[in-house]
Amino acid sequence: MTIFSVSYVILFWTAVSIQSVSAIQCYRCTPLDTNCKDPFDKKARVNAETCPGFCFKMKLGSSDSEIYRRCVVGSRPGISCEYITINGYKNHTCTCNTDLCNDVHPIGGSFIGLITLLGIYFVLI
Repeated sequence: MTIFSVSYVILFWTAVSIQSVSAIQCYRCTPLDTNCKDPFDKKARVNAETCPGFCFKMKLGSSDSEIYRRCVVGSRPGISCEYITINGYKNHTCTCNTDLCNDVHPIGGSFIGLITLLGIYFVLI
């Protein structure tokens, strides 16, 4: 999966859920940042950003080093995690809505989130 494909996922989440909400803090890093991988070290120097939406984490494939953490502008969907296959890779995506919550994998799932990610898949192919 390419950075271009990940951008589509994040853009889709943003477009579907734009709404005015109060801000939270989210970690922001990409696989290019050495401190972004799992297991995540909260003491490492990782950027945080003010977010008027929800925090997002995506782990690409089975690698613990290909991870994106960032803010997505929009309504707060709560805690949910989904597995979805995009371009042959099984990806783990989590959303959450509290300060710096995109550090670990929350437990849970959401049918609506899964349907959204399936929609993203069909847009990308």
